[in-house]
Amino acid sequence: MDMRGCQISKQALFTLKKNFIFADLEDLEFVVQKVSELLAKVPDIKSHIYENKNGDGKNSSSSNSKKEKAWTIQPPLYTLFDPEKLISTPAEKTKVDLWNNHFAEYGRGVLAYRTCKDRELVLKGVPVKLRNELWMLYSGAVNELIVYPGYYEWLVEQSRGKSSIAAEEIERDLHRSLPEHPAFQSDLGIDALRRVLTAYAWRNPSIGYCQAMNIVTSVLLIYASEEEAFWLLVAICERLLPDYFNTKVVGALIDQGVLEHLTSEHLPDVHAKLVPFGVLSMISLSWFLTIFLSVIPFNSAVNIVDCFFYDGAKVVFQIALKVLEANRIELLAANDDGEAMTVLSDYLSSVVCREEDSSFISYQNFLPEYEKRV
Repeated sequence: MDMRGCQISKQALFTLKKNFIFADLEDLEFVVQKVSELLAKVPDIKSHIYENKNGDGKNSSSSNSKKEKAWTIQPPLYTLFDPEKLISTPAEKTKVDLWNNHFAEYGRGVLAYRTCKDRELVLKGVPVKLRNELWMLYSGAVNELIVYPGYYEWLVEQSRGKSSIAAEEIERDLHRSLPEHPAFQSDLGIDALRRVLTAYAWRNPSIGYCQAMNIVTSVLLIYASEEEAFWLLVAICERLLPDYFNTKVVGALIDQGVLEHLTSEHLPDVHAKLVPFGVLSMISLSWFLTIFLSVIPFNSAVNIVDCFFYDGAKVVFQIALKVLEANRIELLAANDDGEAMTVLSDYLSSVVCREEDSSFISYQNFLPEYEKRV
């Protein structure tokens, strides 16, 4: 073919399973360099952790075959504890229909088109039975789950029975993780939580285990399978809230300063009142580290988690600003930090879901005012 006179652009071939997408790139070398850097950070997963399949679909045996596992990956825990109560309500069925219509129009999974309609549906509340799928998709965790099959099981086997400071800390916190939920009043839920937290500490010893990880992970396990919960935890600790979960909580301290700045900009009188009390620094750690799960009733806070996975960390700032604004008059009247904290605690504990719309009743009004300012 005569190519004279033709302008050839640099192209890269991206592969997603069996689907191919060509994209013109102005700086192919830069993209290749960044991809190489990311691949260099991938943990070295030895080939023996993957289970080979033979022609009849059964695991092939070998002289070094592993002992039979004493545990199994648990499905989303809500499916084992009265699931019909959660998924059979009229509101849930309506939301599922809305999402199915959306999938039919824009596609489903990693190849789906991302539109403003996604955000509208997330704000209305993600259906219980779709939470794991959508959390995995929006967080990017689905990609790692696909690329590293067997990695979680390998980590669990490697870390089982190994003593460490992280393992001791995890053991102390297991029964403090969402104790009101029946899943964590049973060995089944506690064991799954122990495995996920221990596996992550083994994967990332620079973080190990940090308080608050148990609360977040317990909620992930309710709506996602054990392996999915692990990868969601990876996404939170390493991408969505980087440097939050370590001994110095550097990321949380930085965002504490960001919240103070945003408060001074949008609510200057509240900022002037609360900074001398040290209230903003206190609330930022407890609110941010657990994505509000420790301060808002679970059934309401999980709607914030929906939005967090979709929109990222800015959601936490938006919620925090709106909570402060909603309590502005009471906070300005507070005489000390105790009164201010009581005002905020009482407000947050009263946030509930209404069955008629099954959504976080305040959250849909939180975003508009601060959306373009955070």
